[in-house]
Amino acid sequence: MELSFDHLVHIVNRPEETIEDFATIGLKANLGGRHEFWGTYNALSYFGLSYIEFLGIFDYTIASSIKDNDLIIQAHQWLPEKEGFARIALRTNDIDEVTKRLNQLKIKTIGPIKGKRKREDGKLLQWEMLFISDHVENLPTPFIIQWHEAG
Repeated sequence: MELSFDHLVHIVNRPEETIEDFATIGLKANLGGRHEFWGTYNALSYFGLSYIEFLGIFDYTIASSIKDNDLIIQAHQWLPEKEGFARIALRTNDIDEVTKRLNQLKIKTIGPIKGKRKREDGKLLQWEMLFISDHVENLPTPFIIQWHEAG
C-alpha cells in the first residue's frame, strides 16, 4: 500500500475563470469536465502527476442532495459565499487496504465511493475516494483517491 500526494482541491465559483487567471501569471489550466451525478465541474492545472483542482458547482440542487461525498458537501456549504483551498488528496494503489488499516486504528471512514467523469476528448476517467469522517475543527482531513483505467 502506497500513499503519495495527488492533488489540492480549491473550491471556486467559476472554474473556467481560473484558466484565465492562471494564464496571466504564465501557468496553464484547462477545463477538466463535469461530475454529472454530483452537480460539480472542474478546471485542472497539472504539475507532473500532481495538480490543483478548481472545483465548482453547476447544479446546486444535485450538490445539495449528496450525502456520501464529503468534498461535495464542503463545496455546497462554501459556495457561493466562500472560495478557497479545501483539502488535499492522497493517491493510493490499494484503497481497500487503506480502509482496512484506518478502521483497525478506529478511524471512522466514509467510502470508498466511486467517481467518474468524461473528459472533453471523450475518455472516461474513473476513481474511488475514501473520506476520513473524524475531523479536527477547522482542518478538513485529506481524502484518499485511487485511479482506475478507463472502462
